[in-house]
Amino acid sequence: MGISSQVHGIAWSLSYSDSRSSHGDEEDDEPHSDKVVTLSLSVPLSHLLPGSYAGCTLTSSRHSVGSQMVSLNGTLLDNHALSYAVSQTRDRQNGSSGSLTAGYSSGRGDLNLGYSHDSQAARLNYGASGDILIHRHGVVFTPEMNGAVVLIDAGGAGGVTLANQKTIATNGDGYAVLPFATAYHRNDVSLDSHSLPENVDLANSAVTLVPTKDAVVLARFHTHVGYKALFTLQSRGQPLPFGSEVRAKDTNSIVASEGQVYLAGLAPKGTLYAQWGPGPQQRCSARYDLTPTLAQTPHPLILQQTLSCPF
Repeated sequence: MGISSQVHGIAWSLSYSDSRSSHGDEEDDEPHSDKVVTLSLSVPLSHLLPGSYAGCTLTSSRHSVGSQMVSLNGTLLDNHALSYAVSQTRDRQNGSSGSLTAGYSSGRGDLNLGYSHDSQAARLNYGASGDILIHRHGVVFTPEMNGAVVLIDAGGAGGVTLANQKTIATNGDGYAVLPFATAYHRNDVSLDSHSLPENVDLANSAVTLVPTKDAVVLARFHTHVGYKALFTLQSRGQPLPFGSEVRAKDTNSIVASEGQVYLAGLAPKGTLYAQWGPGPQQRCSARYDLTPTLAQTPHPLILQQTLSCPF
């Protein structure tokens, strides 16, 4: 039997057990009784080390030897990717023993390391686990896959994490694997827009998929990798008409008021093509060069330029 409670984040428990067993000795068939009392404490250390807990367990016995154990465990790094646990136990019969374990989980696999010792020996163990998914555009290292999985294509944007799985991030080619999905059900896969690099603009942040059993399904996200710029386009001294279509290599947009148009995924230099009607006098092109602005501001969020767009 036992009781437990929690006060100001400190958890404690107290238990008592009474065990009876026979010696198996024909000369003395009196049952053997042992009473054991165990007290456990768990104290959060968030003010010193976020995500960590210190523990202590004391065991007292009527006949056998009591023991004391202290422990420390918790998580570190972003998204709690690194977990650790340290413990030390001491009793009069077996002496002291201890253990140290650590595990690291990432979107490319898991690593673990352990060390333990007692009065007889010391032991070291380590391991790694994960899978490799080969597709027509390359190779992706991933945690162990189970059933249906999702291949994520972020359009060449590397380092982008999933909204609900922060340990999974796209590799340098813009690919990642969600190693589990529910077959024959709607699975919503979303990218974390806050993890996008400065030179990436996301057209769609969520994809819904219905995979079959053990299938590999593709979640394609449309991204624009390059610079972001707000252009003010003028033709014959007048702003381009509202609603004009503007395109550049791999990107396009619509002119807003005052001839302004926002484009993402731009190369440092290029040409803009604008059109606001079918006639030859209703289209124009303009060369742009962002390098002077980049030289002055190496990491701008949005570049701004005013361009003349002749017919």
